[in-house]
Amino acid sequence: MPETSRPLGVTLVALLIVVAGIGLVVRGVMELLSSDQGSADTVVAVVLLVVGVAYVLVAKGIFNGNWSSRLIVSILSLVAMIGSVITLVDPEETVISIVQIVAAVVILALLYGGRARQFFS
Repeated sequence: MPETSRPLGVTLVALLIVVAGIGLVVRGVMELLSSDQGSADTVVAVVLLVVGVAYVLVAKGIFNGNWSSRLIVSILSLVAMIGSVITLVDPEETVISIVQIVAAVVILALLYGGRARQFFS
C-alpha cells in the first residue's frame, strides 16, 4: 500500500502542539531559574518541563502518523471541550469557552477528517 502524505491540517495541529510544548519548556526553565531550590515553584517548574517535553513527543507522533499520539490529542481535546462547556455558565468565561470549544472541534475534525484517517491508519 502506498504511503499517504501528511495532510496540511494534521501538520498544523502538530505545529501548534510543538509551539505549546516549547512554550511550556521555556516557562519551566524560567521558573527553575527564578525559584528557590526545594520550593513549590521548583515542583511546578519540573512539571512544566515534563509536560512540555511530552507535548513535543506527542507532536512528533502526530507528524509521523502515530495513532496513539492522535488518541492522546483527541482525549485532551475532549476533556478541554467538556471543561469549556461547563464554564459556559460563567458570563466572564463565555467567549473564551466558546473559542476553546471551537478549537477542540477543529482539532478533532483535522485529525479525523478524510485524508487524516488514511494518514493515521
